[in-house]
Amino acid sequence: MRKILFLFIFFLAKQANAQNLTGFVMDEVQKKPVPYAIVIYSNQQKIIYTDSSGFFSLPKDSISVDDTIFIKNIGYQTLIIPVKTIRDAAQYYLAIEEHTLRPVFISACKKTKSFDLNKRVGAIKQYIGPGPEYKLIILAKYDNNSGKPGYIHSFSIYLDEPDNAHSLPLRLRWYDYDVINQRPGKELTDTSLIVHPYKKGWNTFDIPDNTIFFPAQHLVLGVEFIYSQEYHKEYALLKTSTEKLNWLNNMKNRWALGMQYVRDNTDGGFYLVNNETIPKPYGLRFERFYIRPALRFSINVCVEK
Repeated sequence: MRKILFLFIFFLAKQANAQNLTGFVMDEVQKKPVPYAIVIYSNQQKIIYTDSSGFFSLPKDSISVDDTIFIKNIGYQTLIIPVKTIRDAAQYYLAIEEHTLRPVFISACKKTKSFDLNKRVGAIKQYIGPGPEYKLIILAKYDNNSGKPGYIHSFSIYLDEPDNAHSLPLRLRWYDYDVINQRPGKELTDTSLIVHPYKKGWNTFDIPDNTIFFPAQHLVLGVEFIYSQEYHKEYALLKTSTEKLNWLNNMKNRWALGMQYVRDNTDGGFYLVNNETIPKPYGLRFERFYIRPALRFSINVCVEK
């Protein structure tokens, strides 16, 4: 009887695995997993992320045999794979991308000073993030009130959901500012910088030295929420639209970002969804306010050479 039960459980496991395409994303040179890489499928309309071990799982019933999968991550060349060539549990290797970007270094100096930027955030509104299968980047311009260029040495973000069932990491992205068109410009992100918010309210993280250069005028910062494989597994088990809606309405299954009110439209936030390349602005609120992510920064600037 025990043997029969074991065989039955094994059969069920095989059947469950047969409903998904799985794989591992690896660094071609180091032969190590690439965590939180982006896997795009369903005619580039749906997105998931690899987990911390580079693993991903795609539901077969949402993928056409004629579809193509794209695997992307900062610092790597995009890997394009026809679905009909995919083998379950295979390893997929990403090649290093040759960057044209180069680090910007401030000339060596004997003394630096720390400045806090956007310290007085003001009123904060809760912003509820979307469900799975979306890549959302929320970004906005932040001014440098020190008047001197420097590097960010700490970063704080406000989250408004204390008991989330999923630990959702954040990827930081940064951009130039297009002064003429008053919108985010060229992306300057050259490092995949991941942070894990850990509590309700302000979450503060130290930033590695010489990673994010903050010009003397302003910088556009973006935050990209990464949904875990566990999140997708739970969501995939839901069969009806009502079940999915009820699950998404449970705030333990969603993230809530703090958004601050600003009066100047040039300070208002923008957003990018999935593979969009042109950021869209958030609209006016209450006929006089704009919103942007509630972020704070501390930067180190050179005060004596």
